[in-house]
Amino acid sequence: MRYKAFISYSHSDRDWSAWLQRSLEGYRVPKRLVGSKGEFGPVPQRLTPIFRDREDLPSASDLTSKVGKELESSEALIVICSPAAARSKWVNEEIRLFRRQGREDRIFALIVDGDPQPQDPDQQCFPSALLVNADGSPCEPLAADARKWADGKLLAKLKIVSGILGIRLDELRRRNMQRSRRNRTIAGVSALAMIVLTATLVFTTLSSQKAARLQRTNTEELLSYMLGNLKRLDPIVGLEVLDREDAEHQAYVRSLGFDQMDNTQLIEKGMALREEGLDDHDRGQLKEALGHFSQSRAAFVELHQREGSTRQALFELGQAEFWVGYVYLDMGKLDEAEERFTRYGVISRRLVDAYPNDAAMVMELAYTLTNLGAVERARTNPDSDRALRLTQSALQYNQVALVLDPGNDSYREGLAAKLAFMADAWMESCDLGKAIDFRQQNVDIAREFYQRSPQNTDLMLELAFSLSGLAAVQRRIPITDQALDNLRYSRDLLLEAYEADNQNPVFRLRAMMRDLRILKIRVWEESPEDIWQEMIAFTQEMERIESSASLPEFGMNIEYALFFYDVSLVASELNKPQEAEWYLTESMDRLAALVKEQPDYRSARNMLAKVWIEYWFRHGKLPGEEAANLLQDYLVDPEEATSCDDASLAARLEIMRGNKTLAKNYTSYLLGKGFFEPEFVAFCKKHALCDY
Repeated sequence: MRYKAFISYSHSDRDWSAWLQRSLEGYRVPKRLVGSKGEFGPVPQRLTPIFRDREDLPSASDLTSKVGKELESSEALIVICSPAAARSKWVNEEIRLFRRQGREDRIFALIVDGDPQPQDPDQQCFPSALLVNADGSPCEPLAADARKWADGKLLAKLKIVSGILGIRLDELRRRNMQRSRRNRTIAGVSALAMIVLTATLVFTTLSSQKAARLQRTNTEELLSYMLGNLKRLDPIVGLEVLDREDAEHQAYVRSLGFDQMDNTQLIEKGMALREEGLDDHDRGQLKEALGHFSQSRAAFVELHQREGSTRQALFELGQAEFWVGYVYLDMGKLDEAEERFTRYGVISRRLVDAYPNDAAMVMELAYTLTNLGAVERARTNPDSDRALRLTQSALQYNQVALVLDPGNDSYREGLAAKLAFMADAWMESCDLGKAIDFRQQNVDIAREFYQRSPQNTDLMLELAFSLSGLAAVQRRIPITDQALDNLRYSRDLLLEAYEADNQNPVFRLRAMMRDLRILKIRVWEESPEDIWQEMIAFTQEMERIESSASLPEFGMNIEYALFFYDVSLVASELNKPQEAEWYLTESMDRLAALVKEQPDYRSARNMLAKVWIEYWFRHGKLPGEEAANLLQDYLVDPEEATSCDDASLAARLEIMRGNKTLAKNYTSYLLGKGFFEPEFVAFCKKHALCDY
């Protein structure tokens, strides 16, 4: 058709119609969605052209037929709703003409004035033609509300865009990945009833608005505990005062031209910069993403200073803080990530206080708690109890949001992420039973959603991540065959996403990381001769990738650096001393560089310690004085080494120190927890720490 949409409006609302046309035609659809399957066909890059110039049509005598032709050439009808529109003959007629074409599902309403359920009939904003179906039966139109105290212009515009494109609003707002891991719903079963929580976690069954408020009250203490530094990071102090007085910040705002923009332009610029940051992030360009997200944040700081604590200003500033923190987390910069996530949490808390029955605001707190829990688990010496409490509370807030808005698929999907993070939190206590239970629930949920929409790339990715998370726990038990099956399925989904998303290189790299994990498991299941050539071929392929671009995520770099250690183990088994030494040294050098870059990142430090200990087993000494000094600080006290990975590393360190008794204690702890990771079992057999 010629037009993406036809805007129907009263002359009194001409300014609103001009704003809407300009906003829609200037909107850039996120690259990740372009070409994907929408409800009405492939998603386009742009929403152009938009027809609104009814007044420019030739003569009044021919107006009805001319309007009819333009309506026939329009994919959708957008009705700007106000008391003036409700009284307009032309607006009502345009609705009737469009409805006769049999496209009632393509009519969208935008409220700009009046009331949809008025006590005073003169304040009715909906035209009468909008309140009846084609057969004359009454209907209640769903509408976006552009007024400041409601959706605001930005959210209202996105609601209209999502309707025209035939995709969910959350796909435009990009509430996926860390913010809202996909969840499932089972037809006919409530979202809360489908979650089977373990006996040690007591969650109140939420079945009413009253129960939801009670549950929220019960978690207030934890939220205050988590945001212990509220005053230091409170937006009133941190943004309204410090940023306002910071000459450098003001110069930054001027350099970006924000001081010359009105509020509408500022919002649109901030959102455009955020989309650019998301595109950068999708491509693995973290430095560029951080730059765009930081500029977007500056725009919303400026908006907040102008408007004060309006709903829109606070909400968008919170999103800006989140995305800056998200990139810092990917970079392994944990302190910076925690500060941004805490700012995000303070803002979200304010929004919940202002709108206590708004499920979307409650979910913002769930996202805050989830990400702060992830930061805590990544630290060198994490507080496992704190991480678990944060994650439990995130799950509770997600449940509260579902009670407040039980029909929201996004909140149902969000439960899956909380289950995955609960599994990770239980891994910090080496409770493999609870970890695998939560991981299995996470996979079941992700699979259910994926099966409902198998062409949705985001759901494809969520299932891939869920499967590899389950495999990570299965490998430690070990349930090797199932772990391998899940990793292969995860890899295949990532490759499918790679093709569906214009050959996004990050998806290809993630698929290769699954191949890496498959090889790591097979090292302990097959003969060294069978796997050696595959490992060498893999490293050669990665060398080709690294020659053109660096690995985008800090965790991906850690995983690949440790793979050289695994190749070294196989070379040693095959009596290839030169290759064994080269790969071990390469692993040490890569991990040492990562630790130097981010010294507080626990995973990198522990993996480097593991490689150093292997070097000691082979050479009877550590690779240098620096290694000897740093190893002393790499492990927590024996009584605190509760995670499976920490305890297995501690057992190795005690053998190196000559303390076999303490090494046996760690081994007994692990085996008692059901930890039978093949590499660790081989270690405990070699050093007579177990009877297997």
